[in-house]
Amino acid sequence: DISREELVGAIDPKAFANGQWDRLWSSLAVADIGFVDETGKASGTNLNILLGMMQERQVIANGLTRKIPLLSLFGASNEIFSAKSPAVWDRFHARALVAPVSDDNFDAMWRADVDDLGCFPVDRDAVARLGTLCKLLRKTAPIPTVDVVRQLRIGLPNVGYAYVSDRRWRDIGELAAANALLDNRT
Repeated sequence: DISREELVGAIDPKAFANGQWDRLWSSLAVADIGFVDETGKASGTNLNILLGMMQERQVIANGLTRKIPLLSLFGASNEIFSAKSPAVWDRFHARALVAPVSDDNFDAMWRADVDDLGCFPVDRDAVARLGTLCKLLRKTAPIPTVDVVRQLRIGLPNVGYAYVSDRRWRDIGELAAANALLDNRT
């Protein structure tokens, strides 16, 4: 389990020495795009921090609220933690179960050079425009598209799949719109 300090930064010793409480904000508190490994093993406290980051784009620390620049958060886990924290699980919009590398691809994985993937700048204006377009496309989606989603909503509980919240259905609409835009489809 990681500590709160590893998620958002250590307590600022200079501020503390002066009788103030603040952090040396780092990690996810200053990231545009983040990755959290083993999210299913996180403590309840850390899951609550992640929930605030994912939903509100903020961290609450010692009664103070700090807005964060986080655009997207990715997670990986060996455990599915939906029962432990359904709210955080619900905020991961796209999920995939990943199988081990196949025997045919083992040699390529073994030899792959992935030591330093580097950092890449984020065009915040482009991301904001994409978000605006996705909301607009969700609101103006053609009736056949809405009908398909409605049928999925009706049918999923009948085949044993997990509950999908109303918030998630809206997010699914925007994720589908982003996929269509990025693939040059209407």
